[in-house]
Amino acid sequence: MLPREIGSCWSKKNKLSVTRYYFDTKTGTCRSFNYSGCGGNDNNFRTLDQCDGFCLAQQCEIGIAYRTDALNIACSPYMPNTCPKQFTCREPLFGPVSICCPNPEAVCKEMPSAGTNCFGQRIAIQRYYFDQTVQQCRSFEYFGCSGNNNNFRSKMDCENFCLANYDKVCGGIAPLEDPSGHLQKCSSFMACPSGYHCNDKQYCCPTSGQYIILLLS
Repeated sequence: MLPREIGSCWSKKNKLSVTRYYFDTKTGTCRSFNYSGCGGNDNNFRTLDQCDGFCLAQQCEIGIAYRTDALNIACSPYMPNTCPKQFTCREPLFGPVSICCPNPEAVCKEMPSAGTNCFGQRIAIQRYYFDQTVQQCRSFEYFGCSGNNNNFRSKMDCENFCLANYDKVCGGIAPLEDPSGHLQKCSSFMACPSGYHCNDKQYCCPTSGQYIILLLS
């Protein structure tokens, strides 16, 4: 992440400035600064909303962090239940405060969303989403803003995040989730529901008959 730069237009005769916003990696937030009007770098946004949307929304490795009033919610990796269901407390890509990032099992079952145009500009970007029905990553057109978390820059990113997650748990088949959106654990004392079996990793995986039902549903 680039540091804040005030630009190169200031002189003894010209001390005019405009308010701009930059992302501060030390605090993990967008902050205002006085910009001279020319020069500088790309860590320079006209509005706080633009800075928040571009930087804060990119704090998780995949997907968008859990937010309230356009702010990422802080959490503690040492305390349970500090994040809502389908989110896990993770270190951010930038900044010192842990945040709630979406779990693979939540991201990879969302339907693809084209999103909306950014800043009035119409663009179409090729992105990839995980199709849970066929267990494959497929391409789609993304307009640049909004959308949802099932949105990957490359097919490899999609497969590493979604398909690898399923491969490690149930051999490429979507495992059962509990009511909180986490993978359902099981043991010799806690059996899986009908249609699922407890595998050697102690997760509930679909039986062959249940997998066919899931594909047809």
